[in-house]
Amino acid sequence: MVQARQEARRCTFFRDGLCGLHPIGLKPTEGRLSYHTITRENLKFSKSLFWNVGKEWLDERNAGTIREICRLMEK
Repeated sequence: MVQARQEARRCTFFRDGLCGLHPIGLKPTEGRLSYHTITRENLKFSKSLFWNVGKEWLDERNAGTIREICRLMEK
């Protein structure tokens, strides 16, 4: 997966308990599709969005699509 910048244990855009992208009218897909009430106690990792997206990126059958996504992101 592509990250703007890797941070230890948090999203690089997370500031003061909020996503710093919202005030400028942006919302990443993962943030839009994620449940924001998940805690360590109720997380089911195998059902999480980031795990399932990551699995798709690792699946060799999707390699052509991944290359195309990366090519488009370079522009």
